[in-house]
Amino acid sequence: MVDKPKRRRIGISDRVRIQAALESGLPPSKIAEDTGFSKSAICREITSRSTVKNPTAPRCRPGLYVCSKCTKRAYCRKRKLYYSYRSADADAAAKRRGPRKGLPTRTDRILKLNYASDKIGLFLMRVKLKQEFSCARQANSCGEKSEPKLFRDLVRPRQ
Repeated sequence: MVDKPKRRRIGISDRVRIQAALESGLPPSKIAEDTGFSKSAICREITSRSTVKNPTAPRCRPGLYVCSKCTKRAYCRKRKLYYSYRSADADAAAKRRGPRKGLPTRTDRILKLNYASDKIGLFLMRVKLKQEFSCARQANSCGEKSEPKLFRDLVRPRQ
């Protein structure tokens, strides 16, 4: 069985090579061959990590375009996208750190969350019982005799 090569993240050295290749005008397929990543990974990296120089321009170009080597960039009215390895690496590092900044796992915080979820669950249970109680009351309104039930007894039984 052939072992698959382990996937690796695009590091800062790879981002430097991507930026240099973009500035020299290479297409994404050549950049992919040079860096050892797939063409789709390179395209995703460039489109998601490019920085916008003119964010107020309403039009944007379809496809993969970066203005780093464009000859028309001085008088182009379209949105200006530039790829910078520093900002791309900082953005990727922030995205990797982001999910780990969740709720603190202190016991008092967990107890507060459990208490809040219990309160919400109790509220939903009361709403459900109230709906069932009103349906039962409507069903018994046709003249059948049944023992009267109080809503508060359904929610909190008397002791």
